[in-house]
Amino acid sequence: MLSEDDSDLESGGNPNAPRRNNSVPQSRWTKCRSSLHIQVPIVVSIALGAYFGVGIRVLLTEFAKTLSSSQAELLELLGFSYFLPNVVGCFVMGFAVRWKPLLRDQFAVYFSGIMTGFCGCCTTFASWDLGVAAMFVHGRWLNAFLMLFVQIASAISSFRCGYHAGEGLVQYFTVNLYKFRKPPVDMNQLKLNLERNISCMRSVKANVFGQLVSRRVRATEQALVISRDACTELISEIAQVEQDFHRVQHNAMQWALTGVFVTVWLWVVPFVGFSNYASSRLLALSFGPFGALLRYYLSLNNSKPKWKHFPFYTFLPNFVASILSCVMEVIGSSIAADHVAGSDAFKAYILFGEGAIQVGFLGSLSTVSSWVNELDGLSSRRFYWAYRYAFVSVVISQLASIFVLGMYQAYGNGPLLI
Repeated sequence: MLSEDDSDLESGGNPNAPRRNNSVPQSRWTKCRSSLHIQVPIVVSIALGAYFGVGIRVLLTEFAKTLSSSQAELLELLGFSYFLPNVVGCFVMGFAVRWKPLLRDQFAVYFSGIMTGFCGCCTTFASWDLGVAAMFVHGRWLNAFLMLFVQIASAISSFRCGYHAGEGLVQYFTVNLYKFRKPPVDMNQLKLNLERNISCMRSVKANVFGQLVSRRVRATEQALVISRDACTELISEIAQVEQDFHRVQHNAMQWALTGVFVTVWLWVVPFVGFSNYASSRLLALSFGPFGALLRYYLSLNNSKPKWKHFPFYTFLPNFVASILSCVMEVIGSSIAADHVAGSDAFKAYILFGEGAIQVGFLGSLSTVSSWVNELDGLSSRRFYWAYRYAFVSVVISQLASIFVLGMYQAYGNGPLLI
């Protein structure tokens, strides 16, 4: 191996002679810089969305708690800390899903902040799973089953209402002859619908329709295939036009400075003299982006072919967050049994355990809005895939959560707080 002096001699002793390895670091630096220009706006957008998402979830929870007992009976049963946030987050997700395909890729970074950041952190799978598991452990199994069905139905209904609201706005602009930059149709959804209908047509192996109808079935199948191929080509052409004439440009430095400023401010606020409970909820905002970003980078693996029919990397964060939420609840119950409510240990649990970890990090790591969006997408291709994904997500998480809470209920040193 040549030393630095030997390499100078090899270049003829000329200090201005080019060195052989200079192109490699330059190439790596260029790739790194290009990657930062892409990733920094996405990371900051998701973080800002997470701050707002956790904030709205906390505000809706506190709003529900301020209602009189007669007004809040149903909300208490459905869950103060997750029912209203899940409904709001799923509605916004449905609206964003309808509008995202219509806007240029320049706006994709903002949709990442809205869908992954805001909606993903406003909704929470872990808190809902914890509430249902606690009902099972306490023997209120009928209430638990009713809550399961009502929560799933309300989340899906809210998502579809948001989608329909977005569709209504699209129709309004269409009637008023608004000049869309893209066709006012969700091309990816149209392609999925065509593929599902093609599969249905191909599944017709035997029938009693007669020869003429059978020929029409085959002709319809071929027409659907042509439409599907045309839809695929249109999607590719739109992407090419955007790449050629509407390049995505973001100022990474401005995004970074904005993210740093907001983050520093939110990390200072919880420690400037608020009560322990208020500080815990403010600290939850600071921990929200950690859960949201971890969930985002895990979800990138869902695009792999093996997870096409089961988004494992959405299931995994929901499952892990559900178990850890139960563990934190057990820790809090144990501390409450050994210490009075005003003790330093209990205050530390409220601030860091309940606020930062449970409400902030785990509440943002798990999501209902993305889960419902994936269920909607899977049902567009095959209902079995959607029902399988929903069933496995709920049942596996519930079994694990019931086990954790049940073990403490049986052998713990005090009652569960929940």
